[in-house]
Amino acid sequence: MIKKNKLSTLLLLVGGSFSTLSTVSWSAPAAPKAPNIAWMPTEYTLNNGKADYTITWNMWWGTNGNLWRLKQNGAVIHSASLQANGNSAQSDSYQVTVNADGNYAYVVSLCNVQGNEETCVDSATKNIQVGAGDGGGDPGGLKTPAAPSLSNINGNLDLSVGAVELALEWNKWSGESGTVWHVNQNNSRVHTQSIPAQSQQSGSHTVNLTAVGDYVFKIELCNANQQQEVCSSSNTKTVTVTKSGGQPNPDKPNPIPKPGGGYTMTQAEIDAMEAQLTSSELFQLVKASIAIRDNDVVEAVVPNRAANPENVKRVEAILNEDQWNYTFIERHEDYSYTRFLRAVAKFKAFCGTYTDGRDSDAICRKSLATMFAHFTQETGGHNPNSAIEEWRQGLVYLREIGCTEEGPGCGYNAECSPSTWQGKTWVCGKNADGSYKKYFGRGAKQLSYNYNYGPFSQAMFGDTTVLLNDPDRVARTWLNLASAVFFFVYPQPPKPSMLHVIDGTWTPNAHDLSLGITAGFGATTNIINGGIECGTANGQEKAQSKNRIAYYKKHAAALNVPIAADEQLGCANQGRFDTQGAGAMLISLDQDWSYHADMPEGKSFMCKTVGYQTAYSALIPGDYQKCVEHYFDVEVVQ
Repeated sequence: MIKKNKLSTLLLLVGGSFSTLSTVSWSAPAAPKAPNIAWMPTEYTLNNGKADYTITWNMWWGTNGNLWRLKQNGAVIHSASLQANGNSAQSDSYQVTVNADGNYAYVVSLCNVQGNEETCVDSATKNIQVGAGDGGGDPGGLKTPAAPSLSNINGNLDLSVGAVELALEWNKWSGESGTVWHVNQNNSRVHTQSIPAQSQQSGSHTVNLTAVGDYVFKIELCNANQQQEVCSSSNTKTVTVTKSGGQPNPDKPNPIPKPGGGYTMTQAEIDAMEAQLTSSELFQLVKASIAIRDNDVVEAVVPNRAANPENVKRVEAILNEDQWNYTFIERHEDYSYTRFLRAVAKFKAFCGTYTDGRDSDAICRKSLATMFAHFTQETGGHNPNSAIEEWRQGLVYLREIGCTEEGPGCGYNAECSPSTWQGKTWVCGKNADGSYKKYFGRGAKQLSYNYNYGPFSQAMFGDTTVLLNDPDRVARTWLNLASAVFFFVYPQPPKPSMLHVIDGTWTPNAHDLSLGITAGFGATTNIINGGIECGTANGQEKAQSKNRIAYYKKHAAALNVPIAADEQLGCANQGRFDTQGAGAMLISLDQDWSYHADMPEGKSFMCKTVGYQTAYSALIPGDYQKCVEHYFDVEVVQ
């Protein structure tokens, strides 16, 4: 939920992400799902002095918008209202007429508008060439298709449990289309198939594996003529085929039917499949950065205690209680130094020790300066007439302005209805009169809605009901700052975590760099509120971003953080993080629908990572098991 003048909620727990503005006030409209411009020819010629073509866009599933605009070379040339209907598909089209040769860039903006507030999400750019020119293609007039994506597959197969058939599935959600695709197995093409040229493309093919060994697969999407072929390749997937002499492969599900229905699977099987799904280097780095301590350890932390965890001691050495009180002199009294130390203690990696040569103290100082700058923008008093400098006016707001437990409105509980999947997954607490608890914004990150309180509760307590039944605990305990540290260390795919930007774990790849995204303070603003503050049309920083930069410089100076001359502090010239960037990863879990001839009912008995929001996260311990139990009627046994 993009909230005007309050911090982002934590939908990242279940795979989504949100953005923020400045001081806590009212709610801005929800961000729609990004639209895609449909496939169309990209070269036209003038006929009788004009060229006509139709721009069509689609949004197949996700939060709806109620207005769309078409921009041509940055200027709006058409806008139209839409009927919003939950997460249903939306689409529209507009015929464009141009009267001159040239290059024309089109972007569709899908928006939610409420009163004077709006939140918009842009499509990828569609470039059209009118008149003479090479059209931006490859020699011979062929254009390179956008890269396809090969879906997750079972990486371990056993010849002893039946015929080995491997289903390969791929998708290309947008971009230049192809007309033919190939399955490449160990650098040889084993299947070729033509495909209609359109923006969104997909395909599937089943291969039979008859011998023990390693098999490396990728998909090639191509355009071809009689002279040549130009292709783009997907990511690769490796499958290992073994033969275990009749014993079930522990890395492959082996569901056992139960009398009366359903199946049993062993805990070892579940653990092995989950480990296989999350074994990539990026997953391991993220898991290490979000590791937590038990709450009894956290709640024992007090300033200057000899037994405090090592990351807490590092923070104490850099920022003592007097400095905390000076820096946040106008803070709400519930944002105490002790509670901040406990929030730090909960997350082992925040201001933790690096053993690979990186400077742990320097990373900690920079993390604190970055976090404090965003605190000041998001929860600050912003009073230029105060005798207190603005950079020291942070952490003023604890609960969303105008919202109380007893007062009217501010429920944020429409999703509590059992008719919604959010209500079924995160069951809302009730008051004595039967009304639902209120899930308005609380704490330094203004946590809102049951579908964020529940997952945050699961992460903090291993139990979703703790905060669903007592949401105000996020305001009156150390959780009011822990939610902010949580947001700092957790990624929001396709965005990396702020911690990984600062400590160098994340480095921009070529695609990130093409969007102008580099490692620096500006990238952390992009993570927090990129949809609102970054990628401005005129290349000038917005007021909120200017504030953040000014606050960062002040906090950095106070904490002895040097700022390199080439560090990109703003984000006006940065595009948005997307799925081709170095931080992109899939963290939500959903049913693996692939067909397995050797399995009961042909089902996979596995869950897979996906790029849309679900009730289960690969980053939350135990969620993979819950996913398998839910979708496949499985009882897990030792």
